[in-house]
Amino acid sequence: MLEYLNQMLYEPEIIKALTAIIGLLIIVAVSRLIKGSITRYIKGVDTRYRLRKFISFVSYVFAVFFITVIFSDRLGNLTVALGVAGAGVAFALQEVIASFAGWFAITFAGFYKPGDRVQLGGIKAMS
Repeated sequence: MLEYLNQMLYEPEIIKALTAIIGLLIIVAVSRLIKGSITRYIKGVDTRYRLRKFISFVSYVFAVFFITVIFSDRLGNLTVALGVAGAGVAFALQEVIASFAGWFAITFAGFYKPGDRVQLGGIKAMS
């Protein structure tokens, strides 16, 4: 019996399955940890709801990508290509990404509320 279990642990598909289970458990744990910590930092109920939905979506995407990479030996080179392409796109669009990150922070972090006065470059505006 012990010899049979020892042989099973060296099977590539068993190792992939165990890796997938452990990876999915880590993704779920991190997702729940982030969702749980949102209530301390985000006060708006609507914003918390949207952020939780976004975190759930991102964790599903990570889980699908993780499972796909583990169980497909041919996608190993694709991940490298996607990483290099992603780095190139990020470098080319760094100003756009920074602008989007600023919009996201202003919109969802609650820095400004309707009626606040904002001054940019000597120009005062009401938001």
